[in-house]
Amino acid sequence: MKTFVTRRSGGRVVWVAAATGLASALACSESAPDASMNAQSFLASDVLTMTARSDGQFDVVCGDTSRVVASATDIQSNRVCGGGAGGPIQGILYDASGTCEASHAVALVRTETLCVNLDAAQRVGHVSVNGSCLDIADTSAIVACKAIKESQGAPRSPVVYGTSDTCSESAVVARIGASTDCLTLSHEAAAWSVSVDGQCLRTRDTSVRAACLSVQREATYLFGTSDSCAVSTAIARLTAETDCLTLSESRLSWSVSTDGVCRNAPDRGARSACLAEQRGATYLFGRSDSCDPSTAITKVTAATDCRKLSASQASWSKRVDGECRDTPDTTLQAACLALQ
Repeated sequence: MKTFVTRRSGGRVVWVAAATGLASALACSESAPDASMNAQSFLASDVLTMTARSDGQFDVVCGDTSRVVASATDIQSNRVCGGGAGGPIQGILYDASGTCEASHAVALVRTETLCVNLDAAQRVGHVSVNGSCLDIADTSAIVACKAIKESQGAPRSPVVYGTSDTCSESAVVARIGASTDCLTLSHEAAAWSVSVDGQCLRTRDTSVRAACLSVQREATYLFGTSDSCAVSTAIARLTAETDCLTLSESRLSWSVSTDGVCRNAPDRGARSACLAEQRGATYLFGRSDSCDPSTAITKVTAATDCRKLSASQASWSKRVDGECRDTPDTTLQAACLALQ
């Protein structure tokens, strides 16, 4: 593989690698020598290219070809180009008419990208992997996407198939990643099989949503008036970003599903269930030493400005990672400042 250096506008140095075929190109790809400001180094946003400006900002071209001016902090904090939905970037596909220029980009390949959903008619002549632009033999977007995933040893996410009990590639309806919210998938469309760790398993002709709930890893869901996590009673998926205080205490929750395993839980309100089951979150409570849900005041995050909270309102307890802790009786503002 021949490697040479070229320069782009703004003085940024980009390493461009030429190879005779896709497999060998991807297998031999190397990281760019200066990856501090390239799309793969952030693994955060739908960024195709970034060009340094003389004022210290960056001209950013997003995956949808829109353009913005952003600071390095904005980029690193995942505040540009949609915030990276779909998982980290594994590569970028470019059409066969040019090199790795933003104007020739046709698709971003992320960990949760379904290659079969790409345009089969779209031809690809270059790919960007690990900061290197690779000249490949003209192929389809689907083939190029699959090759990128295989070259990076992509983990085998669970896959849900529609009307196929043999996990036919043509019947793929959803690839289930850590960020997938199963409740956004259809409760009507049929799922006849699932693939888990590369093994095809027939289902009892269930729905796509139910299949997702049964195979998803590292996910927690609340269910309503069902001790057995009946799919029709699902209330919400719990993540660190969920604000439990938005859930109704009058709506009952009887069971919880974690990593696809259902367990009967104490009968309680949805807000109480969320507060008890949620991980990665902290809440402050008022005049209650036992985190009474009716006294919950606010969720505290890294973005919370404690100085804007009341310096006179009482706070007697807090809940961290689902655990209630009695705290010295203090004010809401002081309790928040103590956490940060």
